[in-house]
Amino acid sequence: MQIKERYIQGLRGYQIDNFYSHPEFILNHIISTPPHIHGSAELPGSKNGREYSDMRHKKPLPELKYYEDIIIDLIGVPVVPAWADECPGRSPLETNFMQWRDTPYNDFYNNYWWPHYDRGWTTIIYLNHETTNGTNIYEDIDNYFQDVQVPNYTELLNPWQPKKHYKLVDYLEPAFNRAYIFQSGKLMHSAAVDDKTYFEQGGLYRLNQVMFFDEVEKDG
Repeated sequence: MQIKERYIQGLRGYQIDNFYSHPEFILNHIISTPPHIHGSAELPGSKNGREYSDMRHKKPLPELKYYEDIIIDLIGVPVVPAWADECPGRSPLETNFMQWRDTPYNDFYNNYWWPHYDRGWTTIIYLNHETTNGTNIYEDIDNYFQDVQVPNYTELLNPWQPKKHYKLVDYLEPAFNRAYIFQSGKLMHSAAVDDKTYFEQGGLYRLNQVMFFDEVEKDG
């Protein structure tokens, strides 16, 4: 691992190259795990499975605890894996596995793909060899996120949101087996869809692994 601090909008984070000493270990587990659709493809109005494919791999993988412990040490404040209550002692492998179709619906020229916050800290490990379409970091220009996006739209029904309401303030550049650790509860972010690298005609899927960590509230 090559670890360096990577500040994002003034907030401490990390970039780790060569995250896995043997990345084929994680890829073999992904290949052997059938992906499932994110959300419900039967949700009325959902375009998942029609205009795009947004899928996940998920399975218990106890070997990941070694890497979780490294991340927790780097974060340096009390955190626990977000899955801890759901499946204690069984670190899950979780991915994002995405592809878009070349249709007017997927207008990445004028829209960003679902800017959002997560809780606490997130680690993203990129598993494509392509070096485009990483992760965008945004600022809300006109309070659109809180006033319009959150109350009126959902990720499953309206993943594309107008660029004019968001300022792109940072970009996490992908590389194979590169990880970023960042404060996703404070930094608005989303998958960057900047070109047609991961569109259906090319046959490639955008693949990364994610790990989520919740901050632990201190007593008193």
